[in-house]
Amino acid sequence: MFLIFYLGRQNVLSFGDSGLNRAAEWLYAAKDSGGQSQLQRKHPDWQPYCTVVSLYLWEAVNFGLLQGEPL
Repeated sequence: MFLIFYLGRQNVLSFGDSGLNRAAEWLYAAKDSGGQSQLQRKHPDWQPYCTVVSLYLWEAVNFGLLQGEPL
């Protein structure tokens, strides 16, 4: 969060953040991860906008969207 909010970095994605991991699993409704998290799999597709993706995934957690089915 320091890199995003204080330094203004635009390509930050925390693979260790449990909220982001849960939101990505919810969003992509993955059944078989193959040993990799959804964040690790989708990371190349989201570059150079990983910070924007992080903010949207955090909002999904904040709004409680993880309780229901993916959109």
